[in-house]
Amino acid sequence: MISNNSLSGLLRALFVCLSLSTIASGQDQLKSSQLTLTPCQVGGVEGQARCGRYEVFENRESKKGRKISLKIVVLPARGAEHTALEV
Repeated sequence: MISNNSLSGLLRALFVCLSLSTIASGQDQLKSSQLTLTPCQVGGVEGQARCGRYEVFENRESKKGRKISLKIVVLPARGAEHTALEV
């Protein structure tokens, strides 16, 4: 059985992965706009994270119409050895 804390951590990690994959799939939009990250605290995560919002079209194919705001969270590395993630 998975504890509530473990499930919460897994859901946070999934959210970050999905957010990053959305950004990666829309790199043409990223080049023309800017993502500003500011220091923030995320419950259950040690260290300071960086948070921001990124707006995308609800329908990416048409590139017009309503926009939605994606919450972006960049978590600190947990290991001694780490490399930058290219997105």
